[in-house]
Amino acid sequence: QDKELLRQGLKQGVIDAICTHHEPLSSSAKMAPFAETQPGITAFDTYVALGIQLINEGLFEPLEWVTKVTSAPAQVANMTARWQAEAGWVLVDPELSWTVSKDTILSQGKNTPLLGQKLTGKVLQTFAV
Repeated sequence: QDKELLRQGLKQGVIDAICTHHEPLSSSAKMAPFAETQPGITAFDTYVALGIQLINEGLFEPLEWVTKVTSAPAQVANMTARWQAEAGWVLVDPELSWTVSKDTILSQGKNTPLLGQKLTGKVLQTFAV
């Protein structure tokens, strides 16, 4: 039910921006009873693929999603003037199918509830300016 409400909020424009609090942790930080572990999961490796999933499900047009994850978070955080002058590029294969595994996660942390899940879309390269 929470997931569906979030989708409705995104579609109706109630939610202005999408971002991730990427918090990769070592496996030792997560190897305890749930209530005693540090909060956080790795998110960068799956972020774009999950966005492509939302696009493929008709929740967004591609440029709407790009806005929700780039300029909209900057605007919410009042960072627009700083970021308008800078740009980076991301090369994405929106059709590449891959399975989330400890080998395919490039982040230091390997903790994600998506391990073993097949996703479509992957970042191939990033370029900073």
